[in-house]
Amino acid sequence: ASGTDSHRHRMAGASPAAFLSANMAAVFLPRQSNGDPYADLEPMYEDCDFVVVEGDLETSAPKIEVWRASGGTRPLALERTDIGIIAVITNDALRVDVPVWPRSDVSGLADRIASTAMGGGGDDAKGSDSVPAYILAGGQSSRFGSDKARAVVHDKPLILHVAESIRPVSSSITAVADRRNKYADLGLRTIADSVANMGPLGGLLTALQDAQDDWLLLVSCDWLGLRTAWMELLVNLPRTDVSVVAFRDRRWQPFPALFRKDVLDRVREQLNHRDRSFSLQNLMDAVRTRGLPCPSDWHKAVQINTPSCLAGIDDEVDGR
Repeated sequence: ASGTDSHRHRMAGASPAAFLSANMAAVFLPRQSNGDPYADLEPMYEDCDFVVVEGDLETSAPKIEVWRASGGTRPLALERTDIGIIAVITNDALRVDVPVWPRSDVSGLADRIASTAMGGGGDDAKGSDSVPAYILAGGQSSRFGSDKARAVVHDKPLILHVAESIRPVSSSITAVADRRNKYADLGLRTIADSVANMGPLGGLLTALQDAQDDWLLLVSCDWLGLRTAWMELLVNLPRTDVSVVAFRDRRWQPFPALFRKDVLDRVREQLNHRDRSFSLQNLMDAVRTRGLPCPSDWHKAVQINTPSCLAGIDDEVDGR
């Protein structure tokens, strides 16, 4: 607090600054203005199974809202569908699109929170264990000069890097290309675009027509550095009464994203009208989409459009 000795020390440039009491110790570290606010704290919690953070709406981690009607405000679960709220804790009557957990069930809450944090999704909060995944690889690769899905990075074709990043959350993996079996030699089931030269929207149409499940995961073959943890965030987010689940910063990020089959008619209609201005981002605006903030390490993924994009690629980019 202002006026205390520890505050004066910090203002004088002491870094880190600390104070001790009979039972506790507190250490003050300077914040990097553009850095990950939790990066400096990670070593202190490396032996923990999970960490609970209170009050941070900007983190990409799943969020659980505690709400009381007596507070006089609407639940954030109704106001902010883009910040990744997966459940609401309350004893008041409430209709929201995510599970409602009773505040009075303390033991049950502890179990649900622990299960969610450890990757179990908290029973009814969980989206799905796995979904069919589709990798779009039907582009012309005109700027790259050759089939960029086969560009070799760290001794492996780019499309296989993508496949490895999504495999832990995928019940099946299918490539969508300009011809059937194009990547069968790489061990990937490959189907042909049902409509040619219609871009990612045409690829989504093909995937929706092929998928047997209600939901599918859509990714593109030209992204290097996709994290499996990002896919887990998507598939574990509740999906009641929405048609798309995607990351969002200044705009919707179409890859990776989850799509429900109920968007098929809207996609088909736009393609039939040959509305080339229609995009996956516009589709997400037109239907009910649940958004998640882009993860703090989102910048580490690289879209490979030209051979020069591969220059300087290091092991960190291809991390999972």
